[in-house]
Amino acid sequence: MTPKVTIKRSDLGPITRLSAGGQGVVYRTDRKLQQLPFKLVFKEYKPEVMRQLDATVLGELPAYVETLPFSEAMKLLSLCAWPCRLVQQAGQVQGFLMPTIPDEFFIDLKLATGLTRREAQFQHLLNPPDFLARRQIAVSDQDRYRLLRATADGLALLHSHRIAVGDVSPKNLLFSLSPEVRVFFLDCDAVRIKGRSVAAQVETPGWEVRTINPNEELATVATDSYKFGLLALRLLAGHQDTRDPKQLPSTTYGPVGRLVARALSTHPQARPRLAEWGTALAEAARQASASRRPSAGSAAASGRAGRPAATGPAATTRSNPIRSNAPTTQPKPAARTNSTARTSPTNRSGSTGPPPAPTPSAAPRQPAISLSAPAPSAHPPPPAYPPPPASTSPWGPAIMQSLSGTTPPAYPPPAPAPRSHFLTEQKPFHRVGAGLIAMLAVWTGAYVGATLSAMNRFSPSQSTAADFVVSRQSDMFGFSLLTLVLVALLGSRQRWLPALACLYGAVGAWALDLTPRVAFVPLRAPAPVRTVWLNLAHSFGQWLVWVALLAVPVCLGLLKLIDRLSPPLSPAQRQARANRRAAVRRFLGRRSPLDRKVIPLWLTLCLTGLPAWAIGRFVLNDNFILKRSPAVFDLAARQFWSYAWPYWLGGAVVLSLIAGAVLVCQRWSGRIAPALIGLALLASSALIGPPSIRLVWDDAEAETVERLTTTAYPFDEHYLTCGSTQAMLTEASGRTALWQAHSARVKGSETEGCNRLAIYRGWQRIAQIDFEPDRVLWPGDTAPDGTSPLALVGDATADAQIRFVSGSASDPSPEQAQLGLIDLAQYDPV
Repeated sequence: MTPKVTIKRSDLGPITRLSAGGQGVVYRTDRKLQQLPFKLVFKEYKPEVMRQLDATVLGELPAYVETLPFSEAMKLLSLCAWPCRLVQQAGQVQGFLMPTIPDEFFIDLKLATGLTRREAQFQHLLNPPDFLARRQIAVSDQDRYRLLRATADGLALLHSHRIAVGDVSPKNLLFSLSPEVRVFFLDCDAVRIKGRSVAAQVETPGWEVRTINPNEELATVATDSYKFGLLALRLLAGHQDTRDPKQLPSTTYGPVGRLVARALSTHPQARPRLAEWGTALAEAARQASASRRPSAGSAAASGRAGRPAATGPAATTRSNPIRSNAPTTQPKPAARTNSTARTSPTNRSGSTGPPPAPTPSAAPRQPAISLSAPAPSAHPPPPAYPPPPASTSPWGPAIMQSLSGTTPPAYPPPAPAPRSHFLTEQKPFHRVGAGLIAMLAVWTGAYVGATLSAMNRFSPSQSTAADFVVSRQSDMFGFSLLTLVLVALLGSRQRWLPALACLYGAVGAWALDLTPRVAFVPLRAPAPVRTVWLNLAHSFGQWLVWVALLAVPVCLGLLKLIDRLSPPLSPAQRQARANRRAAVRRFLGRRSPLDRKVIPLWLTLCLTGLPAWAIGRFVLNDNFILKRSPAVFDLAARQFWSYAWPYWLGGAVVLSLIAGAVLVCQRWSGRIAPALIGLALLASSALIGPPSIRLVWDDAEAETVERLTTTAYPFDEHYLTCGSTQAMLTEASGRTALWQAHSARVKGSETEGCNRLAIYRGWQRIAQIDFEPDRVLWPGDTAPDGTSPLALVGDATADAQIRFVSGSASDPSPEQAQLGLIDLAQYDPV
C-alpha cells in the first residue's frame, strides 16, 4: 500500500460515533480530502472481522479510484459509498473512509410513532400499493421504470470498471426521486473488483442466485444481472419475495417483461447485460403513468420535493444514522408556498395543474458530491428522441428532462430550411465536381458487376474476360453521363443519387439482359476511354476476379468524397437524421451474448481463409456439391491455386449456414438486426451459394481436364525412363492433344536397359509395348544412323508414327540395333 491511499487514524481529528453494526463502528469525521467536495465517515472494523479480510484487496479499492480521471472518479463516488482512504494505526489497517449518504437519499416514513426520517432503501418500494399508502410513499409507475433505468445504468458503469456488486439487495441500494432520479450503492467494501474480493462473498436471504443454480460463481456480471432482474420483478409487482415473472402486472411494458424473464434464467450466458435494459426502460417510462399515490398532501410527497416542512418531534428522529451525515435537527421548510409545491409538474404529488414559473428558491439542489456541476449519471441516455406528444401539454418536455437529465429538444423539431433557389445555393464547382465523381462511381460499380458476371462465363486467366468487362463498362457509359448531369443539376446534397447510380451500374453490368434497357442511354464509351479500360483490365491478368474486391472500398471512398464536397447540413437536418438513426437503432435492437460470439467467430473463420478452405478441401471435396468430373481421371493433375477459391467458397457457405441458423433460432425480441443478418446469411448461402460454388468448381475442373489432355504426364517421377518424345497432334475428331512415348523397364527385369514402351495421350495411358527378353531400347543419345533412338513424327494421328531403335540386351552394338515403327492411327480414340 502506498501513502497515497492510506491515512493515520490520528489525522482524522475529532470523530463522533454514529452507530455500531455486525462488522464494526461508523464514526462521523470532519476530515476532508483534497478535491472531494463531500463529507466522509470512518468505518472501523472489529478486530476479529479484520482478521478475516484481505487487506491487500481492500487497499486496491481506493487505489483504483486514484488511477481514474477526475470526471470518472466523480461518477463512481457519486454512485456509491466507495472506500476513498484506508485508515491505519501502528501500521495496521483498521478501516476506511467513505462518502456519506447524500441528503436526497432520505425519506420521511409514516410509522405508528409519527413521521420518521430514514434511508430511502429500495425495500420500502417492494410492497403493494396499500402498504405504500400507509407509509405515505408516493411513487408512480413512471418512477419505478426510471429508478430501474438508473440502477441498470449504475450497474453497467460498475461493470465497465470490472466491478461486480455481488450482494445486490434492496437494503444495500438507496433511491432518490428529487431533484433527479438517482440510486446510491452501500457496502462497497463487499464488491468484487477484477475477480478479487475483500472477503468471502455472501448473499442476502431471499436474493440468492444459488437457489436456481447451486454451482454458479458469485459476484459476477451474470449474478448482478439475475439480481437486477429480481429487483425489477419485485419492484413492478410490489412483492418482496416473488421469483415468478408471471406475477408482473398486465400493464408491464412488453420488452421489459421479456428482459425480466431472460434475467431470471438459470443459464448465466442467457441473461441480458445491464446495458441492454436502457432503451426498453426509457420507453416504458415514457409510456407509463406519472400519477402518484398517496395524495398530494402527504408528507412523503412534500419531503421529496425539497427539504420537508415536517412538524413534531418525530420529524427529527432517525432510525439508522450509521452511514449518514443528515442533520438531526428539524429541516427548514422549502422556500416556496404549499400551493406552488402542489401544482408543479415536477413535484411528487401527482397534481395535474400547470407548472409555475421557476424561481431561484425553487431550483433543485445539486447533489452534495458534485464540484461545480451536477454529478453526471452513470451512463448518459442513448440519443433517442421519442415522438412528440399529441398535445401541447408541458408534461412532454418535463418527462423528457426527467428521463435524460438534460434539456430535451424542442417539439416538434424545427422544419428544414426551404430550398428556394436551390441551384444557386451551391457553387458550380461543387456540383460539377460531385457529378464527375458520381460518374466514376458508376464506372467502378459497373466494373464490379461485370467482373462478377465474367466469373460465370470465363476463366480468370483468359483475356476474353477482360474484353467482356470492358464491353459491359462501355455499355454503362451513357448512363454515367446521365448521372453526371443529374448530380450537377440537383446539387451535391442529393447524396442518395450517386449511391443509387453506383448500385444500378453494378447490377446493370452484372445482368444486362435482366435490367430495363430503357434506363440506359444508348451511348457507348469512345475508343480512347475503352482503350484505357482494356489496358487496366489486361494488366490484372488472372487476378481479374480478385481486383473486384478492391473496387468495393473504392466505391465507398468515392461516395464519401461526394459527401465531403457537400455543404454542411443545417441543425434541423442533423437533428432529423439523428432522430431517424435513433429510431432505426431502437427497432433493430441489440446483439445477444451469443450473437457477440457467433458473428466475430464467423467473420474470423471466413476471412482468415484456412478454416473455410479446410472444410471445402476435406469435407466438400468430391462430395456434396463439389462433385468430381468424370473426365478428371487423375487427381494429381489438380493444381492448388485453381481449387483454392472453390474450396474456400464452399467452406464459407457452410460456415454461413451454421452462423445464420444460430442467429435465426434465437428469440427475435430486442434483436431484430442479428436475426435479419441470420436470415440474409441463410438465404444467400442456400440460394446463391451452391450455384456460385458450382460455377467456380466447374471452371477448375475444366482447367484440370484441359491439363490432362494438353500437358505431359510426369512419367519420370514414377518410373525409370531411358528417354521420351512428344508432339501435339490433331486427332480424327478434330481436337488436338499431346501424345507422348516413354521408355521404361519392366518390373522384375534383370536387364539394365529399358524394355517397355508406354504411349500416353496427355495423362491417359493409351498402350504399352513390351520387348522380347533379350532386346532393349537403344540406350544411346542417337541411333546408329545418327537420329534419335526414340522419336514421334507427324502432325496428325492419322499419319503419326513412333520410331524407336532396339538392340540385343547382351550385345547392344550398332550391328545388333534394329529400327521399329508404331502407327498411332490404331490407338487414336475417336
